[in-house]
Amino acid sequence: MTDEVLVGPICRRQEVTEVPKVFAAEEIARTGVIVVEKNNTVRAFENVCPHAFARLDFANTPVAALDGYHILCNVHGAQFDPVSGVCTLGPCVGAKLTSLKVKEVEHDIYIVKRDV
Repeated sequence: MTDEVLVGPICRRQEVTEVPKVFAAEEIARTGVIVVEKNNTVRAFENVCPHAFARLDFANTPVAALDGYHILCNVHGAQFDPVSGVCTLGPCVGAKLTSLKVKEVEHDIYIVKRDV
C-alpha cells in the first residue's frame, strides 16, 4: 500500500459551488479539472470528453449546462451528471467522465494522485 500523494491545492473550498468550474491542474491533466459540489460532497473530473477527447470547456466556455445542473461539453453538446460523471444526453450517452478523488485539507481542495 502506498501513501496518499496530494496534488494542489487545486482551489479553495469556498470557490467550489454547485455550478461546475474548471481549475488548472497541470500535474493531473493539461486540460485542467472540473470541480463541483453536489449533495454536500466535492467531486472532480478530468476536463476531457469521453466522446471526442476534447476539452469540455473548448474555447474557454463555461462547463455548466443551461439547466444549471449538468456538466456540458461545448464541442458536441453532451451533458454529464455531476454526481456520477455519466453522459445523459448527446453522442456519448452512457460513457463516463474520468473521476478524480479529492481531499480537503485546511479549506484547500487537493486531488489524490493515482497509484504512485
